[in-house]
Amino acid sequence: MAVATRRQPAITLDLLDFSGGLNARDGYAEVAPNELRDGTLNWTLDERAAIAIRKPCVVAADFPTLPGNPTTLYYCATLNLMIVQVGTTLYKCAPGGGSWVSFSTASISSTPVAFCDFHGYLLYVDQNAGVISYNGTTQTLIAPSPSGTAIAVWQNKVWVGGGRTGGTVPVRLYWSAAGNATFATATDYVDLSEKDDKPITALFGGPTLVAFKETSHYRINDSSTGAFTTIDWNAGAVGARAVIGGVAPQASGLIQEGGIFFWGLDGLYAGDGLRPAILVGDKLRPRFLDYAKINSTTKPFICSGVANGRIYFGFPKTSTIQPDTILEYHPRDKWLLEHQVGSSKPYAFASYPTVSRQVTVFANGSATSLIELMKQEAVTAIDYDGSSIAATLKTGFLSIAEGRLVRMRKAVFTITAAASSAVTFAASYLDANLGTELSDGLSWGAKTLPAGTSETSWNATGRAPAFSFTLTTSDVLVTLRRILAKFYPTEF
Repeated sequence: MAVATRRQPAITLDLLDFSGGLNARDGYAEVAPNELRDGTLNWTLDERAAIAIRKPCVVAADFPTLPGNPTTLYYCATLNLMIVQVGTTLYKCAPGGGSWVSFSTASISSTPVAFCDFHGYLLYVDQNAGVISYNGTTQTLIAPSPSGTAIAVWQNKVWVGGGRTGGTVPVRLYWSAAGNATFATATDYVDLSEKDDKPITALFGGPTLVAFKETSHYRINDSSTGAFTTIDWNAGAVGARAVIGGVAPQASGLIQEGGIFFWGLDGLYAGDGLRPAILVGDKLRPRFLDYAKINSTTKPFICSGVANGRIYFGFPKTSTIQPDTILEYHPRDKWLLEHQVGSSKPYAFASYPTVSRQVTVFANGSATSLIELMKQEAVTAIDYDGSSIAATLKTGFLSIAEGRLVRMRKAVFTITAAASSAVTFAASYLDANLGTELSDGLSWGAKTLPAGTSETSWNATGRAPAFSFTLTTSDVLVTLRRILAKFYPTEF
């Protein structure tokens, strides 16, 4: 945490807690001492709240080049196959090598298909075709079956929601026979129309079945009748892949705590399927309310994944047509950070096991590659496309002496680098009269630091009641553990 103590004649600022994560909601003068300002990018936190450049993302070694730009991705544990959708075709490939082989013969749309595993089969549902089963060799269109955009398994039944393109019955949730993916579409359904007639956007199957609309969600209480309870009248999910939680593979390290995490129309939420959800993404509220970016085109592509005990969402931060940024959320410590991975467009996540670990990959929607998320074994910070990981860190404005003017004289940055690294140091301050951000005399350029601890000193000309620190670096993995600065009062 940030602690300012008065020692005559100097005042010492000791900043060693960044556990508040990124705050893009509040004005730059209101960000808390342990938070980071908007503009912070490509940093992550360890379990002791030290902040480090994120790990690199590399082309997944277990898979060849994709047959085209992907739309969605799914790992079928039943068949040990990675499934990728490219346009209106599905392809399969087993982890570890081989090639991508097309197998879909049904007439599916180019919008994202939804998948699940059920009794030795891969099942998928499309807005046009309905439900299709695949055993690794033979594909069968189940007739009759509902069309939809979301599919899940609960209490030995398959559940489908979302309706056709244009949605003749968008609120309708169908279920199959027990242990058998056959449907009585004329009788076995329920309409989730207690609040409104908006379409079902997502399904989450776990200890209970949760159905989402864009601004509400529901718990199904009875698998024989579809009886339901409205859990939350105000929080929902924007798309079928914008939900993740408690059924993630144990090897992924997800801190489950019964959590279901979902990207809503106005924020990131955490729920348990029993009580109204909690807004956990309020510090990034501007991202969710940017409806020019979060629009009808991009919502279906907002996706979620899990790795190393953290939740990840691919979402559009600067683009109006596709995801271009990854949000990282720590379920236990509650912080949020953002990453941009080379030129990739994160369209979908999937996790699969190897002999030694669980691997999480995402599909690059603008290129023919699967990319491994935050690969651990690395010294240099280079992404899949050869680009450097450019990291910027901006602290909040730290009040030094209860609002009195001070002059900065010296700062010590405790940095551990994997190798020799160039880091650019700068600071800014709040003008006492104008209330604006200035940086006169507080930019010191780049310094090449050796591996280990670094100390940087300077004299500064600016006088202010509050200061902010900025670090930028690239290429090498760097961890910042502490900023220790000394100030001298200029008025009493």
